Amino acid sequence: MRLSRLQIERELRRRIQARIYPPGSCLPSRRALQQELGGSPLTIQAAFDQLVQQGYAVPHGTQGTYVAEHLPNESTVALVFNDGYETGTWNRFYSALSRIAADPVRVHGPSAATTAFRSYCLIGGRPEGEAYERLCADLADGALAGMLFTNPPLLAASSPVLTAPVPRVCIDNLAPGGQPFTTSHLRICDQPVLAALFERLRSRGRARIAGLAGDAGNLERYRTLAAAHGLEARPEWWQWVPTDVGGAGACRRILHLLGTLPPRHRPDCLLISDDNLVPQATSGILDAGWQAPREVEIAAHANFPLVTHAVVPCLRYGLDAADVLRAAAAEIARLAAGGAQRVVEVPFTVPGVDLLESH
Repeated sequence: MRLSRLQIERELRRRIQARIYPPGSCLPSRRALQQELGGSPLTIQAAFDQLVQQGYAVPHGTQGTYVAEHLPNESTVALVFNDGYETGTWNRFYSALSRIAADPVRVHGPSAATTAFRSYCLIGGRPEGEAYERLCADLADGALAGMLFTNPPLLAASSPVLTAPVPRVCIDNLAPGGQPFTTSHLRICDQPVLAALFERLRSRGRARIAGLAGDAGNLERYRTLAAAHGLEARPEWWQWVPTDVGGAGACRRILHLLGTLPPRHRPDCLLISDDNLVPQATSGILDAGWQAPREVEIAAHANFPLVTHAVVPCLRYGLDAADVLRAAAAEIARLAAGGAQRVVEVPFTVPGVDLLESH
């Protein structure tokens, strides 16, 4: 009986997953498969092309087509964004994740497994569009070992994305409307590093701190934490500034104004808690002739490895995209081995500085 392209593809994938064709081995020739399974040479080639696209096979020219060393059902994780680059919801953190995900991520641990991430940008997190259809198809084909969501998607409980038998991890555990999104949860944890930063500033003789935040909800939390670590944090020195063009211009003027105050009435250190504000805020410091770091020491947020340009020296702190992907890959492997869902904390970092030892 002559098999269709889809049937041949499924049979070859089954044999690969069952290690009948082990990783690194050469697949049978097209002629041999045509004799065994039927179908035209074009049908066999189309099945091979699909296996290559899914990551199960690698073409080696005249040498033949080989089984991939790392099978996607064991090592490829979907990185699911709720929107794409062209939308207003895309941010620098997503860009950092996307950049790091372009290369395989090595997971620390005894197995030293390698995980590849494949990006899918849904339309508003909804079950529509080419990326959603491709994600569902890859799940149906068994081409994914798990899924990492940057935010909970807007999907019905019956969606294949939520029912496929693969581990799921989400960077935010609450879906719109406040309902839990059932996955393991990566909780981004900034407080230990911020506390250590404030201790470091205090130990270096700094006494008065100002702050800029792009998120109004965090502004008072940061100010309260700074005050708890012995820094004077006057409310008028702490400002929420939106990260649009108007807000960026405003933060430049705010820092210019602070920098022209008499020394005893101005802060001697600054927290910039949103990397979108760094270029304009540091430009305001330069406008005022405020000497950094001699007169004002600056701690500025970054999404590593995408460090926003600053025109004066800054100590950078923030979230390392590689740390997030490694934590997700390790958690997906743990879930695949039968582990229960849980919350995993991913801390901020200051590359090259051991804050716990610096004070």
